[in-house]
Amino acid sequence: MKRIIASILVLLALVFSTNAQITINSQKTIGGSGWDDVGLAGVDSFDNHFIIGASDSDISFDKSEDSRGDFDIWVVKTDGNNNILWDKTIGGSNYDSRVHSIIVNDTVFIACSSLSDISGEKTMDNFGLGDIWLLALNLNGDILWQESYGGSENETYPNLVSLPNGNLLLSCNSYSGISGNKDEENIGSSDFWLVELNSTNGSLLQQKTIGSVESESLIETIISPQQTITIMGSSVTGISGDKTDIGYGYDDIWIV
Repeated sequence: MKRIIASILVLLALVFSTNAQITINSQKTIGGSGWDDVGLAGVDSFDNHFIIGASDSDISFDKSEDSRGDFDIWVVKTDGNNNILWDKTIGGSNYDSRVHSIIVNDTVFIACSSLSDISGEKTMDNFGLGDIWLLALNLNGDILWQESYGGSENETYPNLVSLPNGNLLLSCNSYSGISGNKDEENIGSSDFWLVELNSTNGSLLQQKTIGSVESESLIETIISPQQTITIMGSSVTGISGDKTDIGYGYDDIWIV
């Protein structure tokens, strides 16, 4: 795999002919000298693009700030013509990666798996081995607030969605029992953990652990127009805990 993998093909317009051919309107490569990985991109109300992922690059090429530790959050803002307006590195002294982000009402919410304690931009220690670190940024990249969510073990692979009531839903994998700000025991070795958060300050409103006696791995959470939450992931066991299907093999897709 190439060392620089933030080669981002920006399809600003997909022009379909009668033969359903796709035309590339524009493209741009963005990266530093290390490993740069895009998580998700978003667009604000001014048609500026936010490219948000993780990077271990120091100052080089398009990256204007050194790494804080291992991997950090890297935010790149461009205009509608792909011109870079600014970039910002956010992280602690350890590993901060597996980034997921959304833009809601011109607030940029970024969640990542974090192994860092207080250092760099991180203002709180972990509850356990690794937590989910959530930040809210304005459109200039200034940090409005930040919070950590987790227990005494590991929380990984965060996913963010905006709820119809204006709150945030954070979902992730959790290996922790009751500890930190997790108030339910794990059902198996790793479960789905859903947390509803106040979008103005990150305060925890309610939470739910879903799983079987073995291991679950969350992939994505979506909200339907009917306001139903759907969790998609993988599961390695049959009927147990919250799981009512016997399963087909060692590792199946589980939709809840």
